[in-house]
This record gives sequence, structure tokens and C-alpha cells, in this order.
Amino acid sequence: MLLEDSESKVGVPYLVDCDEEGNKCVLDIITITDFKTSSEGKVQVYITGSLQGDERLGPQIAFYLIEYLVSNFKRDVFITHLLQTREIIITPMPNAYGYAKDTRKELTFNLDSNNTVARDPIRDFPYNNTESACLNTVAARTLYRLFVDNLFVTAITFHGGYKTAIGYPWGSFNHGTQTSAGVYIGLKSPDFKAFEVLGQAMKESAGGEIPFTDSSEMIEEYELGNIIETIFPASGSFTDWAYGGGWDIEDPYATQATCDPLTQPPLDEDFFTRTVTENVRTAIFRVETDPS
Repeated sequence: MLLEDSESKVGVPYLVDCDEEGNKCVLDIITITDFKTSSEGKVQVYITGSLQGDERLGPQIAFYLIEYLVSNFKRDVFITHLLQTREIIITPMPNAYGYAKDTRKELTFNLDSNNTVARDPIRDFPYNNTESACLNTVAARTLYRLFVDNLFVTAITFHGGYKTAIGYPWGSFNHGTQTSAGVYIGLKSPDFKAFEVLGQAMKESAGGEIPFTDSSEMIEEYELGNIIETIFPASGSFTDWAYGGGWDIEDPYATQATCDPLTQPPLDEDFFTRTVTENVRTAIFRVETDPS
């Protein structure tokens, strides 16, 4: 296991404090693989806890997964084979400030002043968005660089939803249609069949309804479908950019070539080029866990 942070790995520093002692927030990046095995031919996988700091279950799932994989390496034949053929990169708390403060958004410094503004990382990506509304947060900048610098075949992003759902692209307004009743219908992505097959396996693995002990409440069975219909449509989402950022470029309402963030620190001129985003074409799932 290799533990790094956003500044050392991808050059994205945290500027705000996470405690009363003035310690800066840290966005941890964990790489799990068999480092003695050649990286050639290994499949890269990405998993992240919630981008919103007040959704608490995703980071716990990520930490448990890290512990499970590391403790069972060389003890379980399947886990050992997995880590000899995969490189798994995990960010348990991509919104480190939000998680530390138990708040949805990340605190940022304005580019032209030292005034702070809370911004939502989940809507901070260059897809179906405006140039000034993307890559303003440490979380979004870090995930952007991770996806540009690597070739993730599959990914999961956890959220603490109002329902239990496994969603896949598309989830943006430009890939949906609105009925006369105001309901959005999602268009099928080119990889619709693959998403359905993989998602169904995830759904079956999660099991059906789970009753709470000494309670009439129930964790409901996961609903599977595109994000527009199973959750809701949104602009600037991580999932749509992570899936279509490298190829969905002809539609002017899809991938943006550049962003013009309003926050510190300013981005280098070479941060955006079309060639660096060609890797961004990941089969990604958004898992909405039970809100309890």
C-alpha cells in the first residue's frame, strides 16, 4: 500500500485549515497493488468516498475496503490475484474539509482576494458546465489530475443518497429529454449494455431488502439505471466527465476543453490540453447508499 496526498502526487495543495490548531486539510490518495509485480498489463481501478463532506458512509466503505484488501493479500488467493493484476487507487475523503467539518461543501479562497467561499465539488467538473464553475475545488482538481494521469477502466463513486441506487451515465441535462410532465428521460450511452451487465452484478451482490434490527424500517434493494432516471440530472458532474471527458467533445454542451476557475491557487497554463484528457473514458458507477 502506498499513501500519498494530493499535493505530492498531483500537485494540488490544500490551502484551508481543517482544525483549530491551523493544520491544513489533507486529501489522502491510496494505491493498493502488488508492487513486486510488473505494472505492465495491470488494470487500473478508481474508488472514491463521497465528494460531499456530510455524506458519511462512503469514506467508511473506502477505509474498510483498504483494510480488507491489505489484510488479505497473500492470505486469500482471490485477493492476491486481484492485486497482482490490478492497481486500485482510492480517495476515501476527496472533500477533506467537508468531511472534517461535517458539511456538504469545500471551503475555497477566491482568486482575487482572501475571502472564502463554500463550493460544491460534485458540480465542479468540466462537463455540461460553464468555464468559471469548474475545477474550483481541491477535490475536483485532484480527481481531474488522477483521471488524466491514469487510465481507469472502471470506477465507483459513493454517495449518501435519499434512496439506494446504482447509477451510470448519462446523468447530464444534454443527454436527457424532458417530458410534458417535467420528467427527465435519459438517453442511452454507447456503453449502455456493459453498464447494465456490470450494474446488475453489483446489484445482485448487494442483495435484496435488509431490515433494521428492532425497527420497522428497511434498507431497500438497489435500483439500477442511468443517473438521470434513477437519481436526477445535473450539470458539472464527476460521473459524466469521468465517462465522456475524453471523447464526448463535439457537443458544445458536453466536455469543456478548459476551465477558468475563480479560486486559489491559479492553474498553470498547461493544465488543460485536449491530448491529456484522452484517457478520460471510464466505466463509472455512482452508488447511492442508504441515507441512514
